[in-house]
Amino acid sequence: MSVNKRYFQNRILSWYACHRRRLPWRAGKSRRERDPYRVSVSEVMLQQTQVDRVIPYYKRWMERWPTVRHLARARLASVIKAWAGLGYNRRAVYLHEAAITVVAEFGGEFPRSEEELVKLPGVGRYTARAILAFASGKDVGVLETNTKRVLLRIFFGTNSFRDLKILLNKEASAHSLRTQRMGEERVPHERSVRISPLSSYTTKHLRHKGSSDSGRYPEGFAWLILNSCVQRGERKAFGLKGNKSIQYFEKTLLVLADGVVPKGKGDEWNQALMDFGAMVCTAKRPKCEECPVKKMCSWYRNQMQNSKLKSQNYNAKVKTPEKRERFEETDRYFRGRIVDALRGSSFSAESLREYLEMRHGLSSRERFDRLITDLGSDGLIKVDSSRLVSLP
Repeated sequence: MSVNKRYFQNRILSWYACHRRRLPWRAGKSRRERDPYRVSVSEVMLQQTQVDRVIPYYKRWMERWPTVRHLARARLASVIKAWAGLGYNRRAVYLHEAAITVVAEFGGEFPRSEEELVKLPGVGRYTARAILAFASGKDVGVLETNTKRVLLRIFFGTNSFRDLKILLNKEASAHSLRTQRMGEERVPHERSVRISPLSSYTTKHLRHKGSSDSGRYPEGFAWLILNSCVQRGERKAFGLKGNKSIQYFEKTLLVLADGVVPKGKGDEWNQALMDFGAMVCTAKRPKCEECPVKKMCSWYRNQMQNSKLKSQNYNAKVKTPEKRERFEETDRYFRGRIVDALRGSSFSAESLREYLEMRHGLSSRERFDRLITDLGSDGLIKVDSSRLVSLP
């Protein structure tokens, strides 16, 4: 699979120049606009929350707490109240804790390395890289929902890490069969890569491997990563289950994400890829006919082939959708209702339980006690010795 990296970069950046979204947290040229604090606030708010919903919250937040020092001095109860309506209230606690850490341990300046950033409360690999790319202009790949989907579709023809694992499993099985037939430990062929993308095979090496006048990776840089997974797959990736498997493939995709960042354009490129995933390469209804890179998209090619097969199969069985738990019956829903109630006033534990039972149907006393304990452990509420429940 030979892929023209420059073609991919140029087409995405050209699309972005015409269709970019004007968002209040997008970095400008001034130091203030590229403040890592502003980036961290926007990125934490955007986690599992739509952009249009975040914009007014972000503007109000920055007016109230314009710098990391302002947020560090704020009362946690005030921060949680300001978060009302955004959901996942634990994110507000993380932001407050991170601000206190930055001021206390780093003199009010955010760390400048990924290793130090991920040590901050609530800052994972994605948020750390977003700060590096958007605030410092570093040439690092930023993997979030949209960018993951774009890279998986274009280079591997899959929609998710689960699908990618199935693809790699097939390749690993075929590789093992070839090895067995030839009586060798490994089968040499033109796509063979003997270095794991998770070891010392760095992004710099990856870029060097594919450098040429035409901008092509000789065997396709996605294939370099894919095949190195296959060769060590039976020992590593395919023995993992659940979240560990996903973490492995995320690290693998991160090598690819770093490899496609145009030199000196880490900020612009990641914003472009995010907008492209949000506006064109969407999850449910991708606008493939408007896609500027559909000629090189493996997923688009697969969809065209599958649609032809489906049109010939008139007796295909329709799957019955699985019944899902209603959101209004989940712990997350009831946690949110408890915090919402406490934003207005304090309650005795018994009064709060009766309120939730009457207004939201939470009848289990055992479940209520567990939710209160969990919220207290997360720092979102406090319960005093008289069983009075309030915000911290």
